[in-house]
Amino acid sequence: GLEEISTGLVVDVQLGLVPDLETTYGQLESALLATPQGKAISLKVEDHRSPQLVADLRQLDFVLAQGRATGQYVVMQQQFNQESRAMGLERATVSVSPSNSRLFVTLVQGKNYLYAIMPLTLPTSSGGGAA
Repeated sequence: GLEEISTGLVVDVQLGLVPDLETTYGQLESALLATPQGKAISLKVEDHRSPQLVADLRQLDFVLAQGRATGQYVVMQQQFNQESRAMGLERATVSVSPSNSRLFVTLVQGKNYLYAIMPLTLPTSSGGGAA
């Protein structure tokens, strides 16, 4: 669906289970950028998540946040693979795309799947304390 916001256009894409989220996202993005809107377009990917997958992502978030903060993506990937295996996830992938400075996470369990797309670097907090 399309939804107009003041900063531009948000394109909502309901994505089925794809073999490679990073590639698919890249293709969607270049298709969108090719449309002469003259407006900023942001892509929102809809998945088919379950409460369990959301909880699993929260558990893996520490590993991801650490990787994003330190830039040690190889270590992050190893820890991510270790943790997700220990959690018994059917499929769990994390990939780093320096070209569009994002991190792509896919978690799969049964009929459910979760996609998470995060900026590569953590936003630097201004002031003290965590948000």
